[in-house]
Amino acid sequence: MMMAGLIPVGSISHEGATGPVKARMDAMGEVSRNAKLLGLMAKSGAIDPPTAADAALQLRQYAAEMPGLFQERMFDAPSEALPEIWENWADFVAKAQAMGAAAIQIEAAGADPAAFSQAVQNLGQSCTACHELYRLKQ
Repeated sequence: MMMAGLIPVGSISHEGATGPVKARMDAMGEVSRNAKLLGLMAKSGAIDPPTAADAALQLRQYAAEMPGLFQERMFDAPSEALPEIWENWADFVAKAQAMGAAAIQIEAAGADPAAFSQAVQNLGQSCTACHELYRLKQ
């Protein structure tokens, strides 16, 4: 199974990040942690519905908060954000909403391996779609 979009946390150091940039980096770290957990469940087939539902809930919450975390136009190092976020704001917000929609699919999938796997793939695709346009290439 392809796990597109599950990007390792800490690829770029958060050292020196403060204020809104640190808040964004911390949130993205939590998104990554939850996505990795769900990806491991999908890959192994060992789905723990309560744990998956909690991770999906957290992802939905972060998806809803994401636009607010990027309201301030800050992209100086160590930020990984690109200025294109603010130039294409509506698209950025739509991509955050796609992450939330994928999280809802994960919650709905329960322990159904095929539905769960597809929902996790959709989550990965939502992450990749945003990172390709709006995150500093590593």
